[in-house]
Amino acid sequence: MFNINKNLTRTLLIVAIALVVGRRTILTWKHYQSKKLIVAKRDRVSQTAQREQENILLLQALIESAENNLSQLRNHADAQADIQQAYLYMDINDLSAELAEIKEKFNRKNSPGLFLLGPLAAPAQLVKERALKKRLLAIEQKIQQLLNS
Repeated sequence: MFNINKNLTRTLLIVAIALVVGRRTILTWKHYQSKKLIVAKRDRVSQTAQREQENILLLQALIESAENNLSQLRNHADAQADIQQAYLYMDINDLSAELAEIKEKFNRKNSPGLFLLGPLAAPAQLVKERALKKRLLAIEQKIQQLLNS
């Protein structure tokens, strides 16, 4: 009987050690996976922030380009005859008003309050940025058409 208890005790001890080692291994693996997940999230957030910063810089460059082209168009209009100059200045005023509206929407869109919404604000920002880019490119095309006419 002592022999059966000795084998049973040895088997129970091996099972207990196996459970402790297995539990420790699983906890270590879960800890490693959670750190890996945190690093992946941090990388995604930094990439998103960098992409957002690049979009802001691109829109600012497009706005500055449109303003410079408007000033060139004003110089071009000054060199034209009176009737054509009047039409050009009407177009310039329309384009200037539209550009001012885009600048105001761009500055309002990038308010710090949107960053508090986090991922909820991202789709709305993308749609607004795309719309502003399309409008800016349309203004650029109009200016180029007026300069070449």
